Amino acid sequence: NIQTKGEYYLADAFQLMIDQGARFRVEVVDVWEDCGKPETVLHTNRYLLDSGRDNSASVNVNHSVIVPPVYIAPTARVVQSVIGPYATIADGCDVRNSIVRDAIIDCGAHIEDTMLERSLIGERAMVRGRYRVLNVGDSSHVDDSG
Repeated sequence: NIQTKGEYYLADAFQLMIDQGARFRVEVVDVWEDCGKPETVLHTNRYLLDSGRDNSASVNVNHSVIVPPVYIAPTARVVQSVIGPYATIADGCDVRNSIVRDAIIDCGAHIEDTMLERSLIGERAMVRGRYRVLNVGDSSHVDDSG
């Protein structure tokens, strides 16, 4: 039972594994991206899109403008919107009449009549109305449409 201030630490887990005979090997890490805060998650998203995850040339959208780099999942629906730069739209999302840039929209989220920037939107969340920087958890509803 290795705990410090009631928490387990990765270094303690590694030491326990070594004590039990586990073997490790060393690998070179070219890039280390932290994802502990919203701004670092968005920074990592920008890095990934700049490093080959951009699929803007092959996306199928309806009456919309795509500003690379972006990733739009094949099952996402984008209608009359501007997406990008640096937007990731996950599977099953529905984005309508919106502007989304420098944001991550998670699976199944519904975005309508809004402008999102520097935002993280959780799974199955619904966001409607007004311009905002917004971080919304899974299954949340934000409606400022009046």
